[in-house]
Amino acid sequence: MKKIAMIVSVLILFAFTAGMTFAADAPKDAPKAAPKAVALETIQGKVAKVDAAAGKIVVTVKDKEQTLTAEKKVLESVKAGDMVSIEKAGDAVKTIKVLAPPAGKPAAPAAKQVK
Repeated sequence: MKKIAMIVSVLILFAFTAGMTFAADAPKDAPKAAPKAVALETIQGKVAKVDAAAGKIVVTVKDKEQTLTAEKKVLESVKAGDMVSIEKAGDAVKTIKVLAPPAGKPAAPAAKQVK
């Protein structure tokens, strides 16, 4: 009888110890994993529209328009018709570089003179 009582006691002790061990593995207030960062992508295209007040820019890339968001100060140096290289994360613009026109072509069409 003493052997049975001893075995039951050991089993109960083991059950309580195992339960506490598993409960300690996952603290409830542990910080959650940070969201994955979106990879940067570089695109080149022609600016179709700029709305600095709304923080939007529409760029035509390979005959498809993409509407992107950007801070007002990033859009200040860009205008419709510019060829640009944009570094973006998702739909958010990180940097914009205005590209030089191809050699031999003027940056903008020459203004016609009226006589």
